[in-house]
Formats: sequence, structure tokens, C-alpha cells
Amino acid sequence: MDGSSSNRTPLDAIMYMIHHIFLPPELPQEDDFDPQHERILLNTTSDALQMFNAAAGYGLQGIIESVIAMMDNLRIVRGDLGAISEGKLESALRKLPKRGMFSLL
Repeated sequence: MDGSSSNRTPLDAIMYMIHHIFLPPELPQEDDFDPQHERILLNTTSDALQMFNAAAGYGLQGIIESVIAMMDNLRIVRGDLGAISEGKLESALRKLPKRGMFSLL
């Protein structure tokens, strides 16, 4: 490993995913939010859900598609900077009673 930032970023993103998927909520002890790592986490989770949906039985696909839609909407609400967009969140909340789930698409 040559120590360049291109080699550190994937490891940092992997550690971010480990902290946010596998470790208890109180770990790590400090705020480690990073918009790029958050995007990688959401994209990885969405990709895994897509693969799971393709392998799932017919009866589960509707449920998994709902989760995929919620993940996609979370990415939209969070935007490119990782901060929650109040306007996009308000739009999603207004559509909730009509559709039964957040739908920005």
C-alpha cells in the first residue's frame, strides 16, 4: 500500500460501513459522519437489496421493492451533500398518506 488517498478512501468507507451496519449504535464514540461514506453506504445497501430481490421468491419481491424505494428516497432526501433537504423531506411527508410510503420518484 502506497499511502495515497485513493487507497485510504475505500478503507475509510469500509470502516464507516462496518461501524454503521455491524457495531452497536454507541460505537464509534464520536460523530464520524461523512457525506461520501454515507453515499457509499446507501449505494451498497441498495445494490445488496437489488441482488436480494432478484434471488427472492415471488411473494417477497413486493416487500423488498418497498424497502428499495425507501432507500432510493432516502438518497434523494439526503442529497449530494448528505444533509437532509427540508424541501424534499416535506414533499415526501406530504405524499405519505396518499401512497403509504415515501415516494419522490
